[in-house]
Amino acid sequence: MNRRTITLFSAIALSAALTQAQDKPNFSGTWKLNVAKSDFGPMPGPDKMERTIVHNDPEIKVHTVQAGPQGDSTMDNVYKTDGSETVNKMRGQEIKIVGKWNAGKVGLKYKFETQGMEIGINEAWSLAAGGQQMTVVMDIATPQGEFARTMLFDKQGGAAPTEAAAKPAGGKPNLSGEWKLLVDKSDFGPFPGPKMEVMKIDHQDPAVTSVTDSDDDMQGKTTTTIKYKTDGSAVTNDIRGSKAVSTGKWDGDAIVVNTKLDYQGMDITLANTMKLASDGKTLNTSVKITTPQGDLEQKRIYERVR
Repeated sequence: MNRRTITLFSAIALSAALTQAQDKPNFSGTWKLNVAKSDFGPMPGPDKMERTIVHNDPEIKVHTVQAGPQGDSTMDNVYKTDGSETVNKMRGQEIKIVGKWNAGKVGLKYKFETQGMEIGINEAWSLAAGGQQMTVVMDIATPQGEFARTMLFDKQGGAAPTEAAAKPAGGKPNLSGEWKLLVDKSDFGPFPGPKMEVMKIDHQDPAVTSVTDSDDDMQGKTTTTIKYKTDGSAVTNDIRGSKAVSTGKWDGDAIVVNTKLDYQGMDITLANTMKLASDGKTLNTSVKITTPQGDLEQKRIYERVR
């Protein structure tokens, strides 16, 4: 494979990453437990629960009010996502909790004693439905065995994306969600496309963050995180060792991102356009790649997974 082909392949890999727009989603909001859709395992769950979350990463503050078989309770907890330890009180007992990010999810790990037994819990928080649903999975280890609980929360004051909600006030669509690449419907130019690609987008305009899992014959399995803004300001990303400076803006109901990067001493420019279909279920992207060896274009089509 000659240098020109390698350079173009590298540009394609970088442009694919930059075309993606939830490495670190924000959990702020008021969340109401959906009891009917939750699974509490062998233990009874609460009759109702509401959480108010203030997330200024790496700090997450949670105010919880719940009622159930074990009585009514109110708790205020603070977690960190940078791997540091926080001390919280739960039902009068101090508990040390270590939190960190793991593939777009907040992971919390803690142990405590109750009635002479040591209990270990691993929690994983994730967002879905365009940031309108929060799932908390708890893996609980006790001396009597292990079990899991899954709690599903609905965000108050908002709903999952629909055709009507795809375009909020101002005519600017929100790209938040999980998107799967339709390989057979995309056009990768003169080179083969990836075997698989899924991207998760957290869009809180003007800030856009994406995490993309991809598998192709050239790069293998990779995970790439990209951030940019739609207000015309520049954001710098480090993508596979290359410095990329991106400037994004709205063009009608499409997002246009222009990126300049230095790859192995060569200047490469990328012009990306992303547009959401009117039903909010399809995301169309196109990119023009300019390299010292020539130009090429690609078009990628994604379908909403959730």
